[in-house]
Amino acid sequence: MDSRPLSERELRDELAVHVGFLLSSARAYDAGDSVEVRRLAGEMRALSEPPLGLRESVDWYDTCHAYTVANALPHYGLLSVRHHEVLPAFDAKGESRRFVPWRQWCDAVVLSDGQGGTLTRWELLRTMADKQAAHVDLRLPELYASLRDSDSAAYRSNGGLLVFSFRRDGDPLPREGELLPEPVAPSVRQLAHEVLVSLAMARPDLFAEGDLSGVLEARPGRFGIRNVFMPRELVADAPLSMCVARDVRSLDGDSLG
Repeated sequence: MDSRPLSERELRDELAVHVGFLLSSARAYDAGDSVEVRRLAGEMRALSEPPLGLRESVDWYDTCHAYTVANALPHYGLLSVRHHEVLPAFDAKGESRRFVPWRQWCDAVVLSDGQGGTLTRWELLRTMADKQAAHVDLRLPELYASLRDSDSAAYRSNGGLLVFSFRRDGDPLPREGELLPEPVAPSVRQLAHEVLVSLAMARPDLFAEGDLSGVLEARPGRFGIRNVFMPRELVADAPLSMCVARDVRSLDGDSLG
């Protein structure tokens, strides 16, 4: 069958369709349809891969806390941890938005298990898009599955404390307190927030009337713990569960108890 390249107008229209899909899935996820996170991953992959790829032509919104290998605790760089909740951080209240080049954005570590395993933005997106969105793979990378299932290390809420539990030498994972939700899905939702803000700044022509202002308006996340650090040497001989932070209460007065 004969073919021809898309015109500039057709390419712009195709990009706008996928931005619309991304917005629609983000809203559905926020309304409680958690499986929409898979569509989010697929749409972000489509927007950043050829032929639609908007990589170097866009400055990318970066909300991630910097990862350090010296931290013995899991790194949830895009999330806010509250009592019984692990949430997208959205925008930091009162802080200006920071934008970085594509390579720096996609290579940043956004999740770790506290035991040396890490996932960058691009690894997280590609894994979910390739294995749970575009098609279903019957095998998942071990680290991705472990983080998704809180299988090797996890945060728990126990009597108003944030407790970190981890596995050592094949022992069962300690079960004190209530297991907090997994970090993979809300991390992908936060990536969608970053991508939408990035595209709204660089390509406002891709957004339908009325959507642009909503994306660009600052969206402060619910107050919570964003970055917990514990030197690795303190954990070497520690018990398998330890308190790492007192729980927090939201600044708007909602009880976390």
